[in-house]
Amino acid sequence: MPSELASAIVLYPHGARKRVSDFWADKRCLFVFLRHLACPGCSEQISLLSAHLPELREAGVRIVLVATSTPTRIPEFAKRMHLEHAQIDVVTDPTLKAHKAAALVRSIASTFGPSSLRSTIRLYQDGFHAEKRDPGDGDVLQQGGALLVGRDGLVLFHHVSRHMTDHMPMRTVCEASRRPHPLAPSP
Repeated sequence: MPSELASAIVLYPHGARKRVSDFWADKRCLFVFLRHLACPGCSEQISLLSAHLPELREAGVRIVLVATSTPTRIPEFAKRMHLEHAQIDVVTDPTLKAHKAAALVRSIASTFGPSSLRSTIRLYQDGFHAEKRDPGDGDVLQQGGALLVGRDGLVLFHHVSRHMTDHMPMRTVCEASRRPHPLAPSP
């Protein structure tokens, strides 16, 4: 998985392109893979993540949100989610190569199955939704997930979302971000 993920290219809204491996070149990196930018489950995931940003930053972790949208949709999403000054990279891979390399689920059942349908109702009631869905917001069938990757490309944590509210467990992510590197020499 790391070599395919390392070579995947993501896009910034201003047109810049970046190899995924460049993100973890100087520090651990938490990649949070999003479904589409109007996804209520993704909005909830970012809300849960936001509460842990200080702890992750203190552990020296870079945060990268990877969407499936067209790059031009990112600024509106970042504004809606209050990410303009959050020191988080928001990028996209409309080809889904990064999502595939992270071994994430893409399926009709995960999107429209009973768990997702029940979750959608709750998420809308709780206010986790966009005003409207734009065709450029991304792939509706793609599920999200998360990877914490060390500076050497070693995967330290991997979560595959089975449906839209199968979020990464933030406590586990924070603990993994503070653990010494598994290949580091003992003191």
